[in-house]
Amino acid sequence: MPSDEAKISPGDELSFETFPARVFQNGPVKLPQFDGRDRGAREYRTRISDAMKSGANFAGHYTIVEIGCGTGYLCVYFADTNSGKVWDFPLGGMEYSNLELKYSLDSRLIKARWIDGLNGNEADCAESVAEWDGRNFSSFGKTHRGVADETYCSFDPPQNE
Repeated sequence: MPSDEAKISPGDELSFETFPARVFQNGPVKLPQFDGRDRGAREYRTRISDAMKSGANFAGHYTIVEIGCGTGYLCVYFADTNSGKVWDFPLGGMEYSNLELKYSLDSRLIKARWIDGLNGNEADCAESVAEWDGRNFSSFGKTHRGVADETYCSFDPPQNE
């Protein structure tokens, strides 16, 4: 949950600046132990290691690694550049079509959008916002909005040509 200082109500727009990173990368990147603790991510070891070597991109010392794992689908991993530990990100795979993530090195906040309900009668755009507390993601909930085109659900508006 947000700190008492933030005073965020559910209807307010959550900004990255409201949730600053607290700890930053402290020295060289430590890579995962793919033959031990992090063996669950071994299939993507090269992609994860290469992304981590580029440095942190989220919450001060974490690297979010987005890997295409099918048409319109992402497999997402989350790694600590200080310890090398890797986790499966809570969103990704076939349940999250056209997943788009928005995050910052300087913030603990992450925003996600995806097409929800492609296998049902009507698809809509789902959005979730969460804060990383150093151990878990705390969700601020999930919202839905209708979309005219099942392929469109993005943070950036379509470009007119």
